[in-house]
Amino acid sequence: MGLNHGMIALALSATVLASASAMTGCAGGGVVYDPYRHDYYRWNYDENRFYQEWEIVTHRVHMDFNRRSAGDQRAYWGWRHR
Repeated sequence: MGLNHGMIALALSATVLASASAMTGCAGGGVVYDPYRHDYYRWNYDENRFYQEWEIVTHRVHMDFNRRSAGDQRAYWGWRHR
């Protein structure tokens, strides 16, 4: 009986962690600095939507913004400001 409760607790914990991680989106939420315009942007649902649109339009594979090369980040900010 104790094993079943442990497994349920483990599954529930994993589900909570996975859903919280999925809701934060790319770049981990929070504020992102655009070094080319010397400006800060709140990385929220709307910014994430623009970022995903940029990935589709420019035929890039989905990747967390913070893991992109400096050139890709610059390309995104250039596209975003047009």
